[in-house]
Amino acid sequence: MKNMKKKNKLILASSSITRIEILKKLGLQFSSVSPDIDETQLIKESPKNLALRLAKEKNLVVAKNHPDALIIGSDQVAVCCGLVLNKPLTIEKAIEQLLWQRGKKTEFFTALALSKEAGKVLKVSYVKSTVEFLNENHISDDVISNYVAKALPLNCAGSAKFEGVGVSLIKKINCEDPNALLGLPVIKLCKFLNEWGISLISLAK
Repeated sequence: MKNMKKKNKLILASSSITRIEILKKLGLQFSSVSPDIDETQLIKESPKNLALRLAKEKNLVVAKNHPDALIIGSDQVAVCCGLVLNKPLTIEKAIEQLLWQRGKKTEFFTALALSKEAGKVLKVSYVKSTVEFLNENHISDDVISNYVAKALPLNCAGSAKFEGVGVSLIKKINCEDPNALLGLPVIKLCKFLNEWGISLISLAK
């Protein structure tokens, strides 16, 4: 039993409050480590490949120091009309991003990297979600400014916290996994674990 418990130690390679909350709601026993990586997009790198690369890099940075753990790395990239929407970091930038997205469709590429044995065994995939925002007839400048002031989505790709009042800005969502849109593809996580003979329930407290 001791070896099994050690083998199934779980670490989230992220300090994202949303991802931490998702794992907590699943009842999992885990710790979180914040990886320090350069998240700059490479020349000609697609949004999908950017998300996949960053999820993998976050995973491997943590995995090398925790060879006995299952490591979860994840990253999300938002793109609207060919423009990658990075984390806004400021209120002004968040408002600018949301004004830009009004009446448009934004694609969110949420990547997952799961590893074991210090990263020697690694699975990587992604989920694409499409969000159609309401247009200016339904979302005024004041509504967007008020939303940003209250929700402070400064560390969210695309400046929208869909788990909160950000849902009021949306006309339609097309997504195979709601948790992926929030930042962590849980269905993919379960699939990867099952392929290794590990059930999600076995990782619960």
